[in-house]
Amino acid sequence: MFEQKAFAWVGLIFTLTAIGTLFLVNTISNSKRSKYEDYDYKNIELLGTETKASITYINIKYNVKYNRKSPVVFSYQYKSNGKPANDEFETIDWPKVSHLNVGDTISIKFYQNQSAMMGVEPFTFAMKWVFCIIPLVFAILGITFLSISIVPARKKYLLYKTGDVKEAEILGIDVGNAFVSQSGDKVYNSSTLQVNVTYCYYKRNGRKKTNEALTKDHSFLTDYKVGDKIKVMVSQNEISSCLIPEDYVSKHQLVV
Repeated sequence: MFEQKAFAWVGLIFTLTAIGTLFLVNTISNSKRSKYEDYDYKNIELLGTETKASITYINIKYNVKYNRKSPVVFSYQYKSNGKPANDEFETIDWPKVSHLNVGDTISIKFYQNQSAMMGVEPFTFAMKWVFCIIPLVFAILGITFLSISIVPARKKYLLYKTGDVKEAEILGIDVGNAFVSQSGDKVYNSSTLQVNVTYCYYKRNGRKKTNEALTKDHSFLTDYKVGDKIKVMVSQNEISSCLIPEDYVSKHQLVV
């Protein structure tokens, strides 16, 4: 039970960290994202209107490399419906743009306030998705730890919901998380003590089935002994089972 709670808390922390990191990455990337990075270049190519534009600025991103090439951003001005408009276009298609300078005239297409240089391949670096790897790792870890804690709890819930109460015989009782000292004695922490109970019950076909269960019910060390009868909850297929707390037995008046 202690391990399950620990896994649940660790899983919850990782999951919340993933959500927080994803929100942070999304906020930062959107604040630094240029509008042309969201353009629909296929629509511009198919439906756009061709016109001329004048280059007003050229910015080479030396801090970014893709296939050993730095992308270049062209700022240009053109007229849309008779009104001046400004836009940008990013590319790494250097063979087609290396000769261009500020003041040169280029051919572009524009469509619904979006534009693109003609005959040049656009480039957008998906930095946002690269940084999404970080929250993805946290999310995977969180889901893994939560699964470790939830699966046993769900399994026990289904046992209580659909299982049958059977009488079982105790075969062994031992301290599950004790360690042996130098003197050979078993030492354990009472706050985290778990008792390992081995028991057996008879299936419907008359065959004996042996199972083990960990419990924090310390009364098994003082009030029970090998050979005593206890009640257990057994699944419909008679493979899985679990101990039933004595107070649960009394409260629900469980009978075999």
